[in-house]
Amino acid sequence: EEEAAAAAEEGGEDGEAAAPKNGPGQTLHPATGWLFNGHFGGGVGAIAASPTEPTFASGGADGTLRLYSSESHACTKVQQLSTAAPITCAAYAPDGSNIAVGVGGGVDVLDPSNLADRVARLPVDDDDAAIAKRSPVKMIRYSGDGGVVMVLDEAKVVTLYTAGSWSPKQSFDLSKATPAAVNGLDLSDDGAWLQVGTDNMELLYYSVE
Repeated sequence: EEEAAAAAEEGGEDGEAAAPKNGPGQTLHPATGWLFNGHFGGGVGAIAASPTEPTFASGGADGTLRLYSSESHACTKVQQLSTAAPITCAAYAPDGSNIAVGVGGGVDVLDPSNLADRVARLPVDDDDAAIAKRSPVKMIRYSGDGGVVMVLDEAKVVTLYTAGSWSPKQSFDLSKATPAAVNGLDLSDDGAWLQVGTDNMELLYYSVE
């Protein structure tokens, strides 16, 4: 407990301990396993669990994505995705083959087995300067079959991307339909309908071409 408390004092914010030299963390409280060596200099913006491996990911305001073993609770991988923009959300593909991470106004699609291997950046043609000017990404969801990635930004625009080619498929400006905050996205099994949930207990449906 003294070790955990000391580390938390050093790392300081949001109940998480600092990661020494930005390296892989460790379980700091073996008796319970609930306190991790993790993000530093800000809060945690994203948590996602792998659908195929005993692994979960976290992303924070420090711009790092970290993978942890859900069995040993040890941090197994760390990748710095940005030094300027926070990580705001993350989602695994249904088959676990990649993880899409919201970083500022863009999305990095990564290979979980090698986080340094960026599979794609969404929007595909944007460089760092262009992405920095975009509205921050708020939510990422995969369709059930993994064929479509849904990306919601703070301006309440949802963009659908085709997984694999990563080309934009269709966009929807939700601000025209509701003043409420969006709290959920889903795609019908046949891919024909985008379903949107809001804080006003609304369900909005959009036809997907």
